[in-house]
Amino acid sequence: MTVLVSLIILTALLFYVALPLLSREAQKKHYNGILTDIDEHVGISGSVTTVRDGRIWITADHRQEDSDTPLVLVPQQTTFMSVSSDGVTEWIPWKRLLAVETGSTVMVYLPASGKRRTYCVFHEEKNAKAFRERLRERRMHHHLSDPATPFFVALGAFLEFAFFLSAFTGGELDTASSLALIAIFGKALPWAPPGLALTLWSHRIQDRAQDKKKRRQSLTVGYVLTGLGVLLNGALILFVIRGIAFSVR
Repeated sequence: MTVLVSLIILTALLFYVALPLLSREAQKKHYNGILTDIDEHVGISGSVTTVRDGRIWITADHRQEDSDTPLVLVPQQTTFMSVSSDGVTEWIPWKRLLAVETGSTVMVYLPASGKRRTYCVFHEEKNAKAFRERLRERRMHHHLSDPATPFFVALGAFLEFAFFLSAFTGGELDTASSLALIAIFGKALPWAPPGLALTLWSHRIQDRAQDKKKRRQSLTVGYVLTGLGVLLNGALILFVIRGIAFSVR
């Protein structure tokens, strides 16, 4: 019983917290490296001419004397991103670019070799100099998508369901089976009341942070508050389950 309870708790922490957190941090590090890389290179300023046939045509502001041909960007070979007027950097999937407005201002960074990708950055600045200054003030978008997290959550829920079936062999909800049942829906616990109040509080603290030092501190406080909310909801649900089981007996 003790071993099974430990496995249930460790599985929830690993697949719902640790692995998604590590995946997001690795992704942020990768994207920050891209931003640092393009910040060190000279880009081509221009604007969107048209979007058709699954490609984007870009007209450069300062064309080369030997070529008036617009740049044609292929999505399979290009990473698209945007830097808003307040410095928020966001990566843009191709499907969102199908409705891009003609005349949108961009900076294009062509690859230095055949192995690198082209980067196309949408921005709201009037010139390239203002854009570079804005890029240096960037902060990562807090809704940065992570394709690996849904996989981790699904695998964790599957394992927790297997633990629940293993613990529920006697037909009664004991401690292990109750914990496994709660853990199946563990990813939703931060967003259920009454722990929801602590989750919203943690997000408010994180959004107010400005410099890097305060952001690190706010992240720590946010994780603690969210964790307390999860524990509160889990304890409440466990109390209700055990109370129902006791009344049935």
